[in-house]
This record gives sequence, C-alpha cells and structure tokens, in this order.
Amino acid sequence: MNLFRKILNYIKWPFRRLAIIVVTAWANHLYKQGVAMADSRHKREGDTIYLAARLFRTDRMTTYNRDEFRAFKRACGQKARLHTTTTLKNGCYYHTPDRAGNNGMSERDKEIRRRFFIKERLTLAKLI
Repeated sequence: MNLFRKILNYIKWPFRRLAIIVVTAWANHLYKQGVAMADSRHKREGDTIYLAARLFRTDRMTTYNRDEFRAFKRACGQKARLHTTTTLKNGCYYHTPDRAGNNGMSERDKEIRRRFFIKERLTLAKLI
C-alpha cells in the first residue's frame, strides 16, 4: 500500500504542476480583464471603482462604486453589515483613483494584490 501511494504521488505530481500553471495563467487573465473593466468604467463615470469578489460568492468578481456597495449592503441586510467601504477598499483586488486622480494604487500594491488574487484562485481550485 505504501508503495502504491508513492507511485500514485509520483504520477500525480506532473499533472498537479500543470494544473497550477493553467490556473495561474487563467487567474492572471481574469485579473487583467477585471482591471480593464474597472478602468473603462472609471473613465465613463469618474468615480472610484473597486474590483472585488462578489460578497457571499468568492468565485466571481465584480466592480462596485461606493453608492452601489452601500445599496448592496442595505439589500443584503445583517450579513453585509460587517463590511464597510473601508474594508472594501482594503480587501479589493484593485481600485481606481478618485475624480481628482488622487489615492490611486501604486505599482507595488497592484502586484501584491494580483499575487493575492492568483493565490486565492489556486486555493479555490484546491491546488495549494
């Protein structure tokens, strides 16, 4: 039995590495797509746009501005009261600057949050 497990782990290892590479590439693509979506919406509306996971459904992403987030909290009730706009800003994957162009994300913060997003996708796929 022990030998069988060793052989099975040896066989699974290359496929697991391949799965990690594929999921990482797909997550990177999704992140770039989400950032482009937030930037285009920011150009249209001018508000600060937050790219975050949907509340109560972490496998999807969406963009919020502050007013939409507050309306969402009112509609959801008790569970969403724990989330504030400050926690949205700190926990989002990306946010655009405000109308005046202040408070944008630095390149270092963008890279840190991109890596966090990829790590979350790998965790959801049960690869790490």
